Amino acid sequence: MIEIKYRTISPAVLFELSDAPDVNELLDVRTTPEYASAHIPGVRLIPLNELNVEMYFRRHKPGTPIYVVCQAGAQAAKAIERFDRAGCDDAIVVEGGTQGSIDAGLPVHRGARSVLPIMQQVQIVLRSLSLVGSILALAINRVFAVVPLLHGWGHSLQA
Repeated sequence: MIEIKYRTISPAVLFELSDAPDVNELLDVRTTPEYASAHIPGVRLIPLNELNVEMYFRRHKPGTPIYVVCQAGAQAAKAIERFDRAGCDDAIVVEGGTQGSIDAGLPVHRGARSVLPIMQQVQIVLRSLSLVGSILALAINRVFAVVPLLHGWGHSLQA
């Protein structure tokens, strides 16, 4: 697997550049609920699963930086990989994402409701499945013990 090297910018520097004429492509690749909970002013939402790089390039002015933001940086890095594979080296990751802007005390638009980040939602579902599998293994059949075993095995692969 080839690791893509990408450029980064801090939220504070991006905020300082926000009045510059070339900072017109600020892209948020989070989910719609995450975006609704808090986002950087002037950002354009295109969730990562909906990002069509070829279509995006039809509107992109070559040489203009594309500042890509997500919650903390991981989804933005995946978007950068897509841009890189398509031959665009204009994309730059905003370090720390939206959370980095919040932590730096920079302005963000906040929604009326708070939404759990997608990774927290995934962890809740997986832990619930593990608990249900354990209960079913104790109450019904030992075969259900495979559910928490797979969950634990998945965690060991991440470490």
